[in-house]
Amino acid sequence: LGPALRGGTIHLLDTPGLRQVAVAATLVMALSGVGGAAQYSLVHDLGQRPAFFGVLAALLGAGSILAALSAGRLITRFGEARLAVVGLANFAAGDLLRATGRLPGAVCGSLALGFALPYVFLAALSIAQRLTPRHLQGRVSAALSLALFGPQAPMQALGSLLISNVGYATVFVASAAISAAIGGWLAVSRSYS
Repeated sequence: LGPALRGGTIHLLDTPGLRQVAVAATLVMALSGVGGAAQYSLVHDLGQRPAFFGVLAALLGAGSILAALSAGRLITRFGEARLAVVGLANFAAGDLLRATGRLPGAVCGSLALGFALPYVFLAALSIAQRLTPRHLQGRVSAALSLALFGPQAPMQALGSLLISNVGYATVFVASAAISAAIGGWLAVSRSYS
């Protein structure tokens, strides 16, 4: 890592409340990469044309818009870590609904997943800004962005490999379990700032 990125990473890891939310956000973003490949198998199993993926994506987008509109108020009222826990719970619920392989589950799961990543992502960005001194803001933002988005491509490849071996429903269920475990860890953590 270059000195600027190293400085941002050190601050992320040395700031307890920030570290926990950033780790949770990084892990769930990686999980989303694994599940990204599973969506296409889900559409196929629903007996829908590939264009139906656009419907699920629109529902995901609608949830994301609602999440973005409500996140600021929720952060003010409950704090970043609790908002991230809600996002992780939405992620688990959305994946479990999609794992049913049924149209109502796919539709409701897509809407629930629309709230998941924005809540976790916005919680991480907000706590990073709040707990980072001005002179480190850019470095921390760069380190956090790399942590959140760097693993996406390799995790999508892993998701494709997993789907060919265990099926999309297993991937969704495992992803939901991991997300719930991350949320539980974050919820019981006492280092909120």
